[in-house]
Amino acid sequence: MESVVVRDPAIMSGEPTFRGTRVLVRTLFDYLEAGHSMERFLLGFPTVTREMALKAWRKRKNRCSRAIECASSWMNASMRAAPLLPWSRLQTCRYAGLKGLANGRLLAAAEQAGFEAMITVDQNMPHQ
Repeated sequence: MESVVVRDPAIMSGEPTFRGTRVLVRTLFDYLEAGHSMERFLLGFPTVTREMALKAWRKRKNRCSRAIECASSWMNASMRAAPLLPWSRLQTCRYAGLKGLANGRLLAAAEQAGFEAMITVDQNMPHQ
């Protein structure tokens, strides 16, 4: 089965577009994230069919679900392994005293605390 999303360096600088159009896939997600309906998007971009938009949305949703599962599994395994890795600083936000902070405040506090990386899984963000 042919994908409804394509990347072609000659079309929109290689950004993912809907097959046979110059409509960026991210435009669909921008519309949805802004609170607009699928119908409004389809009215604005008649070269994209409802089927194409739904397939792209489902693909992204499935990819996000798999990423969340992988991140959760990795975090669970890492936290169990932390005592075995004395050189590591694996810790949860709760353990690091960052519980309750969100968005920019969380990132700023993590950076100030010397974290080099942070993994977060927010299941309340439907289009992330």
